[in-house]
Amino acid sequence: MLIEEDLRGPGLGVFDIHQIVTEGSKRTWPTVRRIAYVDTNKEHSQADMHFAETVAVNLGVNVKLFPTVKEAEAWLRDAVAPTDP
Repeated sequence: MLIEEDLRGPGLGVFDIHQIVTEGSKRTWPTVRRIAYVDTNKEHSQADMHFAETVAVNLGVNVKLFPTVKEAEAWLRDAVAPTDP
């Protein structure tokens, strides 16, 4: 799954981030195997984004942040590319 967002306004606080990620993580597996996340709003805190990523990973979600959609797409493609025998 690729999520690209460019939301306006202030980012969420750490408590809200933790709560949202915790609730959302309960609904991912087994339907969603990988989440590539791109936030194109440069005003949002990268530290907060990495915090959200860490919380999700600690809860068993295979999520990774990317600076560009191109990099996110490449990571997702690598997951489904056939391997040589």
